[in-house]
Formats: sequence, structure tokens, C-alpha cells
Amino acid sequence: MSELAMKPVNNAMVRFLSAIYSGLVRLAQVAGALSLISGVTWGVYQYHKNKQEKQLEQTLGLFRQFNNPPYAEYREKIRNALEKNRDKLLSAAVDEEKLEVAVTEIVTSENISNEIYLIMDFYDGLVYCVVTRNCDPKTTYNLFHSRARETYNNFYQYIVLQRNTTTLQEWVF
Repeated sequence: MSELAMKPVNNAMVRFLSAIYSGLVRLAQVAGALSLISGVTWGVYQYHKNKQEKQLEQTLGLFRQFNNPPYAEYREKIRNALEKNRDKLLSAAVDEEKLEVAVTEIVTSENISNEIYLIMDFYDGLVYCVVTRNCDPKTTYNLFHSRARETYNNFYQYIVLQRNTTTLQEWVF
């Protein structure tokens, strides 16, 4: 055994093994860096995918809520009031002031003020959900825009009147 320890080592062999070892270390470093980069990239992708799924879930949850009582009942009551008073609205639509009076009379006579308030409050919450990035903007737009625009257009005069007569904190939309 002591004879092996004392035997001179071949310099060429040491250099060869040292070069292989250095190459393997560099290869391991590159593989580690690639592994880290791909891991971070995959993690970021998964985070965004999960966030998008959560936004979609939240949006669909609000859509289900909007299409079930009590919001579906509010919308039905508002729609019935509009259908019942369609001729009155059409004849008043030629003048802004007449339309404001007609819309206000319809809201009062059909007793839908609270329903309009609650529907618009729902839309406020929906806007907040999108702005805070808790809801998916594209899906929210596709599911709610036409209904929100219809409600707002039909009751614009009443909404403006309410904004002018109440504090901002009471009627925010």
C-alpha cells in the first residue's frame, strides 16, 4: 500500500482528469442556472394562470348572483315598468326635460327607486372588482356591459337627479 502512495503520478493523467472535472463542474453550473430560470419562468406562468382562473371564478360568481334573486327580481320589476310605460317614454324622448320628468314619474309610480339603486350599487361593486383586478375585465364586459348600459341609458335622467340630490357616499356609481 505504501508503494502505491509513493508511486509518482502521471502528470498527463492528472491534467486530463482535472479537465474532465472542470468541464463537469461548468456543465453542472449551466444546468443549475437553466433549471433555476425555467423554474422561475414556470412559477410565474402558474401564478398568472391561477390568478386569471380566480378572476374568472369571481366574475362568474357575480354573474350567478346577478341572475338569481334578489337581483333577477329587481331587473324583472324594472323591465316590467319600462315595458308598461314604453309609450310614455317614447313620447317624452324628444325633449330632455320632458324625459327627465317622465322617467322620474315612472320610477315613482312603479315604485322602482330602490331596485334601481340596488342594481346600480351592484354595478359599482362590479366596477370595483375589475379595478382591483379581482374580476376578469374581458369576461365582465362580455357578461354585464349590455345590461348595465341598458339600465343606465333608460334611467340616466333619474340617476343624474339622484346624484345631484344625495351625497356622493350615498349614491356612488
